[in-house]
Amino acid sequence: MESLERREGYSSSTRCAAERFCRGKTRRFKSNREVLRAAQILFDLRREMTMQQDKNSHKELLCLEKAVSANLHKTIEASPVKISIVSAFKQQRLSKMEREIVLFLALSAFGMARFRGRRRPDFFGLDEIQNVVLTQSRDNLAIARAFTEGSRLVSSGIVSTCGEGFPVGIGILVSNEFLVKVLADGRFSSNGWKVRTYDGLLDKTYLIVRTLYERSINISLGARDNPFPWRPMPRFDADTGDFQLRRNMEVLTETLERHRNWPLSGVLSEVRTREEKLVILALLGKELGFFPSTNTLFTGRGLVFAVSKDVPSMRHNINLLKSSHCLRADGYIQIRGGPDDNPTLEDEDVLKDCVFELTEKLVQRLKIGRKRKSNHSARDPQMTMEQLVLCPETTEALSLAEAQIRHSNVFLKEWGLGIRFPYGKGAILLFWGPPGVGKTAAAEALAHKLSKRIIVVNYAEIQNCWVGQTEKNIVQIFREARDADAVLFWDEADAMFYDRDSALRNWEVRDVNVLLQELERFSGVCILSTNRQVTLDKALERRIAIKVQFCKPDKEMALQIWRKIVPKEMPLTNDVDFEELADADMTGGEIKNVLLNAARFALSRGGKSKVTMTDFRNAIEIEKSGRWSQKNRLVGFVKK
Repeated sequence: MESLERREGYSSSTRCAAERFCRGKTRRFKSNREVLRAAQILFDLRREMTMQQDKNSHKELLCLEKAVSANLHKTIEASPVKISIVSAFKQQRLSKMEREIVLFLALSAFGMARFRGRRRPDFFGLDEIQNVVLTQSRDNLAIARAFTEGSRLVSSGIVSTCGEGFPVGIGILVSNEFLVKVLADGRFSSNGWKVRTYDGLLDKTYLIVRTLYERSINISLGARDNPFPWRPMPRFDADTGDFQLRRNMEVLTETLERHRNWPLSGVLSEVRTREEKLVILALLGKELGFFPSTNTLFTGRGLVFAVSKDVPSMRHNINLLKSSHCLRADGYIQIRGGPDDNPTLEDEDVLKDCVFELTEKLVQRLKIGRKRKSNHSARDPQMTMEQLVLCPETTEALSLAEAQIRHSNVFLKEWGLGIRFPYGKGAILLFWGPPGVGKTAAAEALAHKLSKRIIVVNYAEIQNCWVGQTEKNIVQIFREARDADAVLFWDEADAMFYDRDSALRNWEVRDVNVLLQELERFSGVCILSTNRQVTLDKALERRIAIKVQFCKPDKEMALQIWRKIVPKEMPLTNDVDFEELADADMTGGEIKNVLLNAARFALSRGGKSKVTMTDFRNAIEIEKSGRWSQKNRLVGFVKK
């Protein structure tokens, strides 16, 4: 009963809207919205006719439907072409039936169509279109002809089809270009965006970056074979999705004409082509944080997809990313991490996989701050030389390394060693020794002594399952260290710098080759760390300038470590004896663990407790016996 009342109320409102539309003389539509609203009334009437069982009511609806249909097409013909729907209809000389097909598909795409079974479908079948458009003056065959390959709807690109022949389940959808034009009606100002500040303009560029990302995705789909023949692929040609981008670029240009003193105006006026401007704007979105820096848009392939109209143009647009092109040659964009003279990066297939960014110089010109962070960002060192306790041999080796690095100009230029040895000018150090003896702390302290930042990397961060990606990660890390003038510290270097003769796979040899090439070209400080004396590649051993061995601390060194590592703020009982603690024969890392565990024992008795000698003895016992890592310790359910 309730559903019947709702249906009768809906029928009454539909008839009232239809009667209002048919009153008076033929007028003109003022917008796309009015055209769609009138078409919605027509299709609602036809839907009501299929549900109406009373013959008299059906006749009334039929007369009203004919009047609405006639008035709709007369009004379209009388409306100005500045309305995008009217312009498309008149330009392609569409018949009344073809107009109704397009209007229904557009209504369904915007969620304005009411029909049985589903709402806002991705596409319709031929039988569903026939049910909506079919009238007494049309037959099924005439509607089917509208979707043949040479028909006006398909050849104009307004409608796309998916399928072979004309099965009942053929997929039919309206093109993205047509929908974008309908949505753009009245949205843009002829005088540009109404923004008062430069930051406001930068926020508006999101509209362009988002469109570029969507174009990149659509074109990448169009460039692939359809794996699901029964589903339609997005229409892919020179005009799809380009309208919205053109409009946004026009509005941006109009806005910058009013604000020529804004930095973006000067930058875009320097490049010549539309594609060059789009590359800069896409990477600007990366700097502004519109999309994550890992987004595919910022790869060579993503940028080429975004600025290309079709697949053939991608073959030419890849040249935009080469070092010989003005975008890279004049310092607008760069491969992530900084400039590189590696000739392999000029290969088109390699360029497509590279990640791009704006240069630091251009970022400063645009007066924006970088929103992105690298996975291996340089940081300030946390340790100083005064905090370390090292044996005399290790201290002497570090002093030699510091002298070479600090006086590199004298070392290489004034003394002529740089001329004798044109490559391999960097300071390559090897730190080796058991775990916990201060290798990482010494690298941090050396960076602090040299007033440099530090980048710490390890095997897990470099290795990648995809072929070729590991080599790219290696090149990227050296670029970042060079760009930041930072000390590059390789933790557990033996996992990467092993002997190539012992490699089991081809890609392992390639990784070591790339590492050696980058070390040869690197002019900064690179420290390799390993926990054991391993067989390194012979070419690597020749490149290592200084080998520094870290030994396990003796009692005197352990005593110094205890006195330096225990904070003055920590409450200790009078029985704590550092001399006794130094007899425990532990490394610096183990001493740190004992200190932390002793503090935990004290805190377990309450927040105001002091750390006792008993706490230290228990912590030493745990550290030495490995009680928490014994293999026979049972965890979980035990059968009794």
